[in-house]
Amino acid sequence: MAEAEFNPVEEGRRIAHEYLSKRGWTREWRRTISRQLYPEVQREEFEAKQRQCDQMEEEAFEIIQRIDDMGGMLAAIEKNYPQQEIADAAYHYQRQIDEKTRTVVGVNKYMTEEVLPVEILQIDEELERTQIEKTNRIKNDRNNKQIKKSLEVLGEACSGDQNVMEPIIDAVKAYATLQEVCDVFRKIFGEYRDPGIY
Repeated sequence: MAEAEFNPVEEGRRIAHEYLSKRGWTREWRRTISRQLYPEVQREEFEAKQRQCDQMEEEAFEIIQRIDDMGGMLAAIEKNYPQQEIADAAYHYQRQIDEKTRTVVGVNKYMTEEVLPVEILQIDEELERTQIEKTNRIKNDRNNKQIKKSLEVLGEACSGDQNVMEPIIDAVKAYATLQEVCDVFRKIFGEYRDPGIY
């Protein structure tokens, strides 16, 4: 479930305690003692982490070069490159969890048989009504001619090659809503539809 919907504090605390009691403390204590008695252990750990960082940097630059070779990010998106990479990474990650080569506490290791009640976050309907009233009040009290003008300027910026940040800020300062700003983007740029290549 999404974190926004519930916050399993007690269950998380209990699983973390079980995990640390079986693994974390022993390992950290062993490392601490090793570092004190054998300074070369600390040097070896640092060098191993440095190698990992170097490898990650090389892989990142390879990806950036691949995107540049495609003609930039927009061209890469049109060729479905980032979408496919995300799908492949998600598939690989899930396989690791399923095959238990990657530990996810509470999912494939250190699980509990006990079924704990999950409290779902309930938003008070009165809060929703209050927010709608506030938005409507702002829309009624703002200078709608100024809004219209600022959104037109934003549309012109989107149609040209200038930076759109300043027109966005001007529109928001005039109390244009996020929806109204996005409507301009949709009108000029259209809407992206995932091609569903997976």
